[in-house]
Amino acid sequence: LAVDASSATSYIDDGVTNSNAYYYVVTASNSGGASANSAEAAATPFSLGSWRVRRFYPEFRGMSFGNSMYVGVGDAGMIATSSNGATGARRGYGATTNNLHAVAYGDAGTIAAVGRSGKILVSHDDGVTWADKSIGGQTGDYYGIAHGNMSGTSVFVAVGASGRFIRSADEGENWTWQALTPSDTYRGVAFGDNVWVAVGNDGGIRRSIDNGANWSGLQNSGTETRLNAVAHVDGGTFFAVGQTGKCLRSTDDGQNWSGSWATS
Repeated sequence: LAVDASSATSYIDDGVTNSNAYYYVVTASNSGGASANSAEAAATPFSLGSWRVRRFYPEFRGMSFGNSMYVGVGDAGMIATSSNGATGARRGYGATTNNLHAVAYGDAGTIAAVGRSGKILVSHDDGVTWADKSIGGQTGDYYGIAHGNMSGTSVFVAVGASGRFIRSADEGENWTWQALTPSDTYRGVAFGDNVWVAVGNDGGIRRSIDNGANWSGLQNSGTETRLNAVAHVDGGTFFAVGQTGKCLRSTDDGQNWSGSWATS
């Protein structure tokens, strides 16, 4: 097989048969003669047969359960629902290509999901169809969302970058926003015992006792570690977790916190 070495650095032998072994050596020649053979190389071509390229899905970032349905959201606008946690269906095709970071169930099959660049999606049929409810002009990322019901008023609250807090009191149809100062990023929010608690960067913790309409100044968390998530346990007890294994606990509805490093 002759190849013009002045330009070629590789060669494809397309006259082969699958499963047969082939052996190759390389020699160079010019007007002065030919070089010795290179070391021998061997190759055996094969067919992919019944193998097919499969789609590799992006990662999930948020999960919620309600109305006997699981819903998960993730990168590139991925949404999936499952009635049993074992098998599911892809939802929300075309609703967004933005990463979705968090999702929460509300009342009567309503779900709200939030994500990158101010994206807000809402479903009223357990995640089968979704509508874009993003706030015009708001492009900051949202990282956490939760649902609560205080005195018969059902509310979604989401938190995100630059101190952004958003709220809907009509099952996700309309949203209002406020930017708290200092403008730290908040990453998790939870509701329980008629109190909302939000956590975020630099150990930031805030509370709301009026269903998310107004928020307190920074609570004394005792840490400057980034807090990623918060959950209500029971009564006035909340837990918050964050970087480097940080775990915090409050037994007075988020007013005071104590904690330790998680150990293996």
